[in-house]
Amino acid sequence: MNKFNFRIGDLEVRSCGDFLLSGGEHVPAQIIKWDESDGKEFCYVLAYWNKTKEGYDLLFVGDRPFKADKDIFWKLAEQGQKLLTEANKERR
Repeated sequence: MNKFNFRIGDLEVRSCGDFLLSGGEHVPAQIIKWDESDGKEFCYVLAYWNKTKEGYDLLFVGDRPFKADKDIFWKLAEQGQKLLTEANKERR
């Protein structure tokens, strides 16, 4: 899968390298929120995708997505889902 990232304001959808595992499974992509503290930028995960036999499922981290800009979050979720689905079709 080609790497991708797409940022709108303080939200970003990005692919993840094989090094990022969740419970032993590779997390192919995530939506993150950028923030700043003491002049240093950092990010945290709002949601991430897991590969299943039927495709990709978007999983929320607690209630974090509900605290983000919903319109931007949804645009990024749609874009990430589209890119992952296309990458999965290319592998077949």
